Amino acid sequence: MDIILTGFMGTGKSTIGRLLGERYAMPFIDTDEVIENECGKSIEQIFSDHGEQHFRSLERSLMQRLRAGDGRVIATGGGLLADSRNHTLICDHQHVICLRCEPAQIARRLAAADGRPLLPSSSVAEIERLLRVRASAYGSFASIDTSHLSPEEVVGEIGQALDPGRAFTITTHRSLGSTIHVERGAIGTIAEHLDALEGVSQVLVVTDETVSHLPFMAQLRRSFQVRGKEVRIAIVHSGESAKTLETIVSLYRECARAALDRQSMILGVGGGVVCDMAGFVAATYLRGLLLTLAPTTLLAQVDAAIGGKTGVDFGGTKNVVGSFWPADSVIVDPDVLGTLPDDALRDGLAEVVKIGFMQDAGLVAALERLSSPRAVLDAAWVIRAASALKSTLVQRDPFERDERMLLNFGHTVGHAVEAASGYRVSHGHAVSIGMVVETKLGVASGWTDTATLTRLLTLLDGLGLPKSSGEIDMESVMRHLARDKKRSGERYRVAVPRSTGNGAIFSVPADRLFQEIEQNVSTRR
Repeated sequence: MDIILTGFMGTGKSTIGRLLGERYAMPFIDTDEVIENECGKSIEQIFSDHGEQHFRSLERSLMQRLRAGDGRVIATGGGLLADSRNHTLICDHQHVICLRCEPAQIARRLAAADGRPLLPSSSVAEIERLLRVRASAYGSFASIDTSHLSPEEVVGEIGQALDPGRAFTITTHRSLGSTIHVERGAIGTIAEHLDALEGVSQVLVVTDETVSHLPFMAQLRRSFQVRGKEVRIAIVHSGESAKTLETIVSLYRECARAALDRQSMILGVGGGVVCDMAGFVAATYLRGLLLTLAPTTLLAQVDAAIGGKTGVDFGGTKNVVGSFWPADSVIVDPDVLGTLPDDALRDGLAEVVKIGFMQDAGLVAALERLSSPRAVLDAAWVIRAASALKSTLVQRDPFERDERMLLNFGHTVGHAVEAASGYRVSHGHAVSIGMVVETKLGVASGWTDTATLTRLLTLLDGLGLPKSSGEIDMESVMRHLARDKKRSGERYRVAVPRSTGNGAIFSVPADRLFQEIEQNVSTRR
């Protein structure tokens, strides 16, 4: 289904539509812009030269052409859906949201705008008259009042209005055809979602000891068997300590025993550790196999399973051996998160905080409205939004040569803290600590405004995420930092927010970074 925004002029349809498209990685279409481009004239000129009825016929023709599409955000002209013929044409097949606004506020917004042929005076009285004319049409849709909300806040409200059980497919890394499919209950019917399944000879499921016993695994296996697909299951130990080359070798042996060929698929079902290892095996066995990931933790659903980073830990350093191998499909089922403890949900929320502060202030505002970490279970749109935001960066910079490095916010320090603790500090908790240290570095260096730091600290407190660690050996932290992939000589590239939703990459001397860690992480020598 498309998301169609209707409503009176000046309610913010175009601005909000563009933001909505960016957040969910959906194509954005402004019907007025399409008509202007096709006619080579402004809307005002079309009205002047041909009259309103001609313009309405152009709108109706365009919507007939757009009717067959799916997965787009479409901002319509203010009068398009007031026409009952257009209403009948599309509304039974699309998700329509009407944006409302107080007449006086609309008048203020339009006062400086040009090209409003139906409202040249922008008078409150005329706005009220037209709103009365269109009241029955606008009143038939779900609506959001934009009068006193920022565009980002409206996008958040629309996200909440979307049916969380509705399938939502995001295409990323187009050259490899990778898709992210978000739908409640999807994990039990994975076979039905894989377009390439007809050519798959075998499926090797990689999972861990914890996930292998969960009820949905039997359902998943049956979904392949009913389609006549041979399925084998390889079970690895749970936790970061299992993410080693030794485990990868054991998985290679499973591949060999199963006699996998180039038409075989690796299916990783689990958290970030499983997704990393399943991806690495798929990237390297027979020089590349099909890969599908079904992340079962919030952290993996919004981060680890997306973007193609695969790898294992080596020599005490996290993810130092790996490759880029985007999954052909990522199946995100919010329902599987219900069995997670609160700390595991907090780990995932740390990654959503990271994405929000780097890319989307509206997502940060949505997190601030969560009553508790478990509230995210009823906010599947937050998972969609975070997934799409990361996907957009990955698509533009698949090999992390430029702006994808924004996603390292909190990770330069976080990885070192995590490893130096012997992985007693979980990944999400370590990233939370890293975000605090790196944002304080940004404030001290003049890159970040203090209001952003205050907002970050308040949000982390609200989610129950840590701002500092217990005692950690400083020399161990420094050793792990020295091996960090983002180090170049005696400098590090760190991602920090300039302001909420606006991240940037900066180069910092090693001694300056070490100083900030000493001041803000509880350490011992």
